[in-house]
Amino acid sequence: MKNTSVFKYNLINTRGLTLVEMIIGITIIAMIALYFSPRFIQATHTMEHSRRNTTAATLANRELENLRSMKFDELVTFYEDIEGGGSSREIEEEVEVNNQRYQINTLFIPHDSVNDASVTAGFTIRVFVETDSMIQNESAEYSVQSFFAR
Repeated sequence: MKNTSVFKYNLINTRGLTLVEMIIGITIIAMIALYFSPRFIQATHTMEHSRRNTTAATLANRELENLRSMKFDELVTFYEDIEGGGSSREIEEEVEVNNQRYQINTLFIPHDSVNDASVTAGFTIRVFVETDSMIQNESAEYSVQSFFAR
């Protein structure tokens, strides 16, 4: 028997998707993306925080290594050139790394000789690095200290 249908196309074997099927597929993909997006945001935040902490540690260690490379007499002269009252003196420096500002504070605490109080026998030097987060109101901090002696 011959098909006398008004429609010339056989709809049973048609390839492709209908509009309803596409909307359902897009909705399922959107729901999956919404489920995973908070995890991606948290992972990005954690990586950014770790990067700032690592940079702060690197800056603090670099500053301390620069001071360790000096001879003790050069260190005493460097300390005496720092402006400030009292026995302990501080240097404040701000640097920018990867569009992030870091505040580096280097504190010199002298230790006088037991025999002669006018002679510096050593220093405790503390390097403290701090930065504010660009994502949330939290800061990355790192500090390191070392003792320098004659």
